[in-house]
Amino acid sequence: LPDRDCLRALCDDAGRPATADDVEAAFQRKRAAYARQARDADLYPGVAGALRRLHARYTLAVASGAFRDEIDPLLTRAGVRALFAVIVGAEDVSAGKPAPDPFLEAVRRLALRAPHLTAAACVAVEDSPRGIMAAHAAGMRCIAVTTTHPRDALATADAVRAHVRDLRAEDLA
Repeated sequence: LPDRDCLRALCDDAGRPATADDVEAAFQRKRAAYARQARDADLYPGVAGALRRLHARYTLAVASGAFRDEIDPLLTRAGVRALFAVIVGAEDVSAGKPAPDPFLEAVRRLALRAPHLTAAACVAVEDSPRGIMAAHAAGMRCIAVTTTHPRDALATADAVRAHVRDLRAEDLA
């Protein structure tokens, strides 16, 4: 869920409905805490290598529920930012996953470079059931990785891999 929706849902689940001001205050605290912790964050081991292998054959994009100012520093620090032609963050769409909006916006931006590109020609790599739903709603095939959810929770994906480092170019063909 987008951050604000997630915070609202957490409050509701705890039996403590929050006002819009409460949600906004929690959202700002979350962003500040993330910024502090992200200074030391790194990609999962093996991800940078997998991205370099895939980039050799495919155009890569990010379609994330995170904000670009959270995404860019991590990718830059890992030395892989230049591998991505497009980065779509939470601020670029009105609806986050499971809506298809992040993926459709990424395709729209990629199509500025490759006018005949369609969502059906793209493959999403996802790690959550909502991400899989979003990819399929956008008309994309989806390969799931079990970095945050077990294999059975990702069963609706077109394929499941244990880790991003297990992705091969042939998986995306």
